[in-house]
Amino acid sequence: MAKPTSFSSPTEPRSAIVESHQIVSIPGDGTSNLLNRAVLLLLLFAGVAAFEWWLKWIRTRHIVTYHSNSYLILVCLLLSMLIVMLHELGHSAVGLALGMKLRAFAVGPFHWRIRDGQWEFQFEPLQILAESATRMVPTVPKFPRWAYLFMLSGVSS
Repeated sequence: MAKPTSFSSPTEPRSAIVESHQIVSIPGDGTSNLLNRAVLLLLLFAGVAAFEWWLKWIRTRHIVTYHSNSYLILVCLLLSMLIVMLHELGHSAVGLALGMKLRAFAVGPFHWRIRDGQWEFQFEPLQILAESATRMVPTVPKFPRWAYLFMLSGVSS
């Protein structure tokens, strides 16, 4: 049986293809699942501490806020998601300009992807702080290596 490529239809039915969103560690690659999770937890605590520092800074300067802390947290989350979305759109725009096809786009809990030739949308509220991604594939078999680098860095020529 021929191995499917990015440019062919899958030979197996969709139900037989298993998708995994977990990062699989390779023995000897120098990574640790415990350390990876500890870093994520540390980043979360650092974000909360930075937010608390910002609120204290506002109060010491007697800046009037008409909103509660939960409102400010929501605004910060939405602004962060907007910034990340613009970042991912930069990768997408460069990839599209280089002739690649967009296969998936994810920002926090919002996921768009192509399945069976149709775009589908998924909302996963528990992944509000999840990684965001743009998945693109080349449209020609011999796609130049420099074009991948441009798409990854998000710069256009």
